[in-house]
Formats: sequence, structure tokens, C-alpha cells
Amino acid sequence: LDFFYAPPLDLDITRTKQKKEDCEKPATISPTVWRQGLPDPKSGRNATIVKHCIIHHTAGSNSATDYTTIVRNIYLAHTEGNGWDDIGYNFLVAQDGTIFSGRDAQGVADEDNIQGAHFCSKNGGTVGVALLGNYNLTQPSSDMKTSLYDLLTWKLSKEMLNPFDEYAHPDALSDELGVVSGHRDGCATECPGDSVYQLISDIKATLRQRLIDCGQLSSIA
Repeated sequence: LDFFYAPPLDLDITRTKQKKEDCEKPATISPTVWRQGLPDPKSGRNATIVKHCIIHHTAGSNSATDYTTIVRNIYLAHTEGNGWDDIGYNFLVAQDGTIFSGRDAQGVADEDNIQGAHFCSKNGGTVGVALLGNYNLTQPSSDMKTSLYDLLTWKLSKEMLNPFDEYAHPDALSDELGVVSGHRDGCATECPGDSVYQLISDIKATLRQRLIDCGQLSSIA
């Protein structure tokens, strides 16, 4: 067994919950902030053109509330345990709606266009968004869902993607994968949990309406 311990970090994260317009990027906590006191990630990043937003859950506690420490320990598990260059996800969303930026872009591209390590060794063309907690039986909180909608609305607007579309993944000869998909759509896993996976159609519908409301429908229809 591998055990990892990230010393607690006292952060004021209330500032990350400021209301944004539907198609604007929501506020996030930078990795240089939540990673303080931990080893730096390894250098070397690949930029990718995103066609697929992949939803995950971390399969951890649904009751723990020190979200920064949870993210810090996931980072150590991915880097020290798995031997990866950095945390695998591009973004992580806490139960209270706080959004953490994940993999450090290191100046290579925008953080949402950095190839991660989260989707069945087929990470090109994807952005990975992880919900903190286990959603096999539990429903995600309203705050968590709102932040997920905020994040994905911004990303789809930026890339002019329709949430109901599909594209070949990871290359032109492969089967098509939804613009909004769950981890289990790529390989044998329970992630993102049954409760979240059953919501994906509703998530797509909510995102489509948000894109209509902020004037993006003509661009992505």
C-alpha cells in the first residue's frame, strides 16, 4: 500500500465562487496556489485541440470538506504513486462548487488545452473534469452541478462545440465519442459513478440551453 500525506494549506476559497456570465470562464484555484509546499510537477506538456469533455469522479469521500487537502493528496497519488508528471485531471470540482485548476500548463497552452492523464490512455483531444467524491449511489450537490455547468459551458463556447455532437476519438478511424462523455465511455470503469452517468443527457440539455442564452447557438448548431 502507498500512503501519501499533503500538509494542510489554509486558503480562503470563497473568492472562487463569484458569479460569472454563462459563457465566461468561472473562477478557479490555480495549481500554483493549492500546490504550495509540495514537489513541483515534472516539465513537459502537450497541447491538444479539445473535442471531448470527459466527466470523472474521484471515488473518494463525500463527507470530507477540506477540499484543498483532498486535491493535494490526489496530486501526490498521481505523481508519487502513479509516477505521472502531474495531476491527471485538467479541473476538479468540489462539493461546495469550488473549482480547482489541475494539470499545470507550464506556458505551453491554455490550461484547458493541455493533454492530461485521465481517459484510458487516449487523452488526446480531451479535457478531464473530476468531481470530488463517489457518485455510484450519491447524487452530486446542486453547487457542484452548477460549477460543472459553468465550466463546461465556457469550454464548449470557447471551442464552438455542440454538447450533443460526436467526433471520432482518438483519431479519424476510431468510433465516435460524445462531446460530453463519461470516463466509462472510453474503457471498463465505474467512473464517473452511476448517479452522474445517468445525468449526462440532462447535463447536455442544460449546456445547450446555456449556450443558447449566451448567444452561441448560431455558432454551434
